[in-house]
Amino acid sequence: MNTRKKNLRVSRQEEILGILLITLGLLVLISLIGYNPDEQPGNIHIGHIDNPLGIAGVYISYYLIQFVIGFPSIVFPFIVILWGWTLFRGKDALATLRWTGYLLVFAL
Repeated sequence: MNTRKKNLRVSRQEEILGILLITLGLLVLISLIGYNPDEQPGNIHIGHIDNPLGIAGVYISYYLIQFVIGFPSIVFPFIVILWGWTLFRGKDALATLRWTGYLLVFAL
């Protein structure tokens, strides 16, 4: 009985982590879609921010696009969402790992 409770607790933790990853991926995706090259973190006027996530979205999108791999960084939120879905559903990670590789190759 004790093992069953531990398995349920681990399963519940994986579901919560999956939901958090999906949420994080969606927020990063929204900030990347709302990217405006005229909005830079050091040059923000509080009343005029076009990014849907506000100042946080400006920082996230600016640093991902300018310092990671540019516009192909749009695949990173999809990878995070995919891993979140895998954890939430409790599925095998091998197929997700394969899709992660495909998406990374596609991004380059």
